Amino acid sequence: MPAVCPPRCSFRSSPWLRPPHPDYGKIAVTADWSARGEGIDIPATWMVTMGGYTGTETSATHTPDHLFAPGSYTLAVWNPAEGITVNGTTATISAATGNRAGADAFVNNAPGWFFTYTEQVTIEKDKDYPLTAAMKQQVRELTLVVEPTGDAAGRITEIVAHLTGAARTLDFATDTYGAASNVVLPFTKITEGDDAGKWKATVRLLGVTGTE
Repeated sequence: MPAVCPPRCSFRSSPWLRPPHPDYGKIAVTADWSARGEGIDIPATWMVTMGGYTGTETSATHTPDHLFAPGSYTLAVWNPAEGITVNGTTATISAATGNRAGADAFVNNAPGWFFTYTEQVTIEKDKDYPLTAAMKQQVRELTLVVEPTGDAAGRITEIVAHLTGAARTLDFATDTYGAASNVVLPFTKITEGDDAGKWKATVRLLGVTGTE
């Protein structure tokens, strides 16, 4: 026969049957690096910020213990990169070093590979949110090749040049670049192959800004 509860007894829900976060939401963020350029490695470390929370991750998915109160948040995901600092959602290229340091707003011409992602997230209580961050490559590489001509071409021993209109800052939440800066173009002479005799310079840029 089925058990019958006596008239004065009552059933109570067990604490372990209650939702784990009935008044809060929880997130799990998976970084998608598939849009990175050829030959660029996945960063070893990446960061997640949302509201007052900041977390560091080295694996594919970040699942913080932090619980979020219901509301609207900006999720920002980015990776630490050499020569770049991040404050909120604004990335800044460091100043140039050497004889260009502090002169005419020159900035680092070889920052590390930098990726970002932002998303507006609305949190409701008692819900889990699996989120995917499609990481956008922000730093690009530019190579310029110069072929001197004329009688003086063979007597050139050095080319000193710089590029204007390089962005020093980027608000990656709004894709807004700051004022224009300059980068040194480190030209070296090509001595082998089909381009022997030409000069080549390679720089990395956070972006370009201004009209030229």
